[in-house]
Amino acid sequence: MFVVLNKELGDVQILELTQAGLQKFMKGLEDSKAWGDLRDYDVTVTRTNGTSPMDVKYSLLPQPKAKLSKEMQKLVDERLEQINLDLIFDGESPFTTKE
Repeated sequence: MFVVLNKELGDVQILELTQAGLQKFMKGLEDSKAWGDLRDYDVTVTRTNGTSPMDVKYSLLPQPKAKLSKEMQKLVDERLEQINLDLIFDGESPFTTKE
């Protein structure tokens, strides 16, 4: 589970990758010398719908490293203070103020 910035929506979200292939791809990026720390760059997630829910496909594409705008960084900083992923495991919303 990752806390991510969805630039299209302009908000912070939680991304859960359950597919082993996607998890392996993300781990490979994290472990590579060329890409490294996932917090330092964008990864575009693309969903392709099929004829049935079982046919849905996801692809991941790393993007060149770039700094966030001051406004976007402020949003991320504010939202991170409001997210507690541990609450998910207690059946609660993670979008609450941390204690």
